[in-house]
Amino acid sequence: EAIIDKGVYIGPLAVINPDAHICNHTIINTSAIIEHDSHIDDYTHVACGAVCLGESVIGKNCLIGANSTVLQCIKVHDNSILGAGSTLINHTNSEGIYVGAPALKK
Repeated sequence: EAIIDKGVYIGPLAVINPDAHICNHTIINTSAIIEHDSHIDDYTHVACGAVCLGESVIGKNCLIGANSTVLQCIKVHDNSILGAGSTLINHTNSEGIYVGAPALKK
């Protein structure tokens, strides 16, 4: 069963799968997918059509851009942005803006 904390917005057609944890004041926007065992920390926005695959960990105050993908078991550092349409295949070790497929720090 997923855990949804306070102040979370879940848009139409968004999917949150088992054992995911969505923390406080987070947006899971239209058609976004949060797969099993993922953790989305406080004040993060997962934009329309974005996908966070199983066991991904998204830090505080992040933006996962529209139609982007975070691969399974990948960690996104606090205060980071993943650009629209990007694919993150490696952990981010510092805050920043990551773009492309594969996503690289800008």
